[in-house]
Amino acid sequence: MESGDVTIYISLRKWNGSDQDEEPLVISGPPDALYRDLVDTIVTNREGGYPFIDFVDEDSGQHFALLIDRSATMAEVADALGEDIHAKPPTLMLGGGGRGGGAGFTLGALLQAAEGLKQVGEWVGIGLMTWKAIVAGYFRTTRRLAKDWIDTDEISMELRQAVLAHNPWERGDFDTVFKLGNRGPTLLRAIGYEREMRYGERWWELGNRGRRF
Repeated sequence: MESGDVTIYISLRKWNGSDQDEEPLVISGPPDALYRDLVDTIVTNREGGYPFIDFVDEDSGQHFALLIDRSATMAEVADALGEDIHAKPPTLMLGGGGRGGGAGFTLGALLQAAEGLKQVGEWVGIGLMTWKAIVAGYFRTTRRLAKDWIDTDEISMELRQAVLAHNPWERGDFDTVFKLGNRGPTLLRAIGYEREMRYGERWWELGNRGRRF
């Protein structure tokens, strides 16, 4: 490492035969060096490299996957990630390619205005810190609305819209967002959702949205 270099502490999940270990890595280079080129010199992945940086927010349980485009420099990536680049052990994780669908609930499905935050290299002064602040605010709101319903037994328009913003809901995702425990199905049914067990517990709202399939 040279003076003036940008250093990012990150980890990589590796199988040890029956489980996964996290190997800490250090990505370091001049501010104008391309982040993904430096990653490729340290670790290889035949499935398309490591175009993502993964982060799990412990407070909300929400998983973030930031796509790092090929043009992003070390300085840009560091600006986007904020203080998390210095965490020891790392809180950031290298994410590989070859990701399919079926990811379940994603905050982007509910916060379309924040969708651009996922694409590092095309932002203007916006990154993981802002993304985490948006997420924290979202979860504070949904859980406050759910608590108000518990306290008053009245479904506010704001709560109704928050629930209807996602269809279908995986039960685990709904529980994460609203923190209602065994009261969750009561709220879902009150708003017009029905349970389906074909692929795990999934809740669909029909209403004006047409048929499920």
